[in-house]
Amino acid sequence: MSFGRTMSKHKISADMAGSLHATLTDLIVEARALNWDFTSWCNASGYDATNPDARLFFECLLVYARREVRAGLN
Repeated sequence: MSFGRTMSKHKISADMAGSLHATLTDLIVEARALNWDFTSWCNASGYDATNPDARLFFECLLVYARREVRAGLN
């Protein structure tokens, strides 16, 4: 029985990882379309521009996108 639970956990984790990547990709596409303008991105994506966490998240997206370009994944 333990084996079944382990397999389920891995499948759930894999599904979540796939969803997370799709979401990150969508958010990066939005940011690129808005020329990486933070305020416009917040308006388009529903994030609060006054929230410091939103700014940090946006900056992380920018770093991720730059790494993606260097890896030739865009």
